[in-house]
Amino acid sequence: MEKYPSLPIQVYSIWFSMLPWDSPLAFPSAQKTMSDPRVTHFWDKEKIAGRWFKENVTPDYEGKVIWDVYYLYGPDAEWRNTPQPLLIWGRTIMDKQQELSQEISRLAGEKIENRSARLRSRYCNGFVSKRELELILLPAFERSLLQGIYLPQPSAPGPWDECC
Repeated sequence: MEKYPSLPIQVYSIWFSMLPWDSPLAFPSAQKTMSDPRVTHFWDKEKIAGRWFKENVTPDYEGKVIWDVYYLYGPDAEWRNTPQPLLIWGRTIMDKQQELSQEISRLAGEKIENRSARLRSRYCNGFVSKRELELILLPAFERSLLQGIYLPQPSAPGPWDECC
């Protein structure tokens, strides 16, 4: 999450007791492991979420309660009877951290490409000048990904010039 500070993502971190040291007393310090403001923490004393996700999303899991797991849904997910579509899930979180990070990077890249396509369309249709385009402030990670790919270099023609 630190890598993508402007990515519109919501994280729900649900904590419950599965190990002897898991307790409501440890909950405040556990929350510090994910202190990003886009993370909402919950304490689930009855393990309702762990049972529900086991039964409805990952029924092949052998335990009665699934825990130390993540589920990643994209921006098009719909939360009806069960959330759909599930992009990726993994257990344990630390063991699958790299896969989760790669999928979040892919989602962030799609967001950048979609934003760039909209900007390019606005530029090509005369709604944004080349100078205005150069002045648009992008978060640092977007600028580094887009530099030389979607944004024109000041001294050379760029892909923006191809449409007009």
